[in-house]
Amino acid sequence: TDELFNWDAFFFAERLPHSNLFRRVYAVDTINGKRVAFKSTDNTPPPYPGLNQLLEGKPLILNRETEDMFPMSRFGDTSRLSWSLLFVPISFAGNVFGILSVQSYQPNRYGEQELGLLKSIADTVAPALRRVQAEIALREEKERAQKYLDVAGVMIVAVNAKGEVTLINKKGCEILGYSEEEIIGKNWFSNFLPQRLRSEVKSVFDKLMAGEIEPVEYFENPVLNKQGEERIIAWHNTIIKDRENNIIGVLS
Repeated sequence: TDELFNWDAFFFAERLPHSNLFRRVYAVDTINGKRVAFKSTDNTPPPYPGLNQLLEGKPLILNRETEDMFPMSRFGDTSRLSWSLLFVPISFAGNVFGILSVQSYQPNRYGEQELGLLKSIADTVAPALRRVQAEIALREEKERAQKYLDVAGVMIVAVNAKGEVTLINKKGCEILGYSEEEIIGKNWFSNFLPQRLRSEVKSVFDKLMAGEIEPVEYFENPVLNKQGEERIIAWHNTIIKDRENNIIGVLS
């Protein structure tokens, strides 16, 4: 982009959830001849000039004629003012989720040709950026859910159709005497049930996963901890299904 735009400043801003405001999350400015990156902590940015135009998916070019023209928050070397600015929306499936901006300290540096080129770049990277955002949001949601589970004073375990542990909370780890890393992915029946019960309980579980029997909401059975000790646990069970209503596991 340097050769294409000869830019002095650059930023990417993401749209705040359920809002028409944008938060600048990554920016680069030229300070003393060197490119310096910045990560913004500003969660309440002022509206950008031409925001409605960007939300409609239309790119925007601003060429300042005076210092007080197009006021907006500055980043990096705040003593310097960008005189020529390009803004393009980053959208996926018709939804604008970000803004890409390239700026120059030289007046009238950019025109329609540079604006069109930046828009093409934004359209190219949009699917990848959207995928990254979705992955981050999913990870944050899982971390938030795990915190709620850890607050609970009871043992919570999720087991998939293969009998593998996919989730366990802090209390469950304490009862079993293992860390979460030692439990996740392990077969529940082979590792955490007394040997004398494994075949019987696994047989019932397999029939449950096949839909051959109805789930028992409450039952008691011992678990085997890391020291080989048995602990009687009273279980409340819920079947986990996917979007197609197929049984994929159980939460207890």
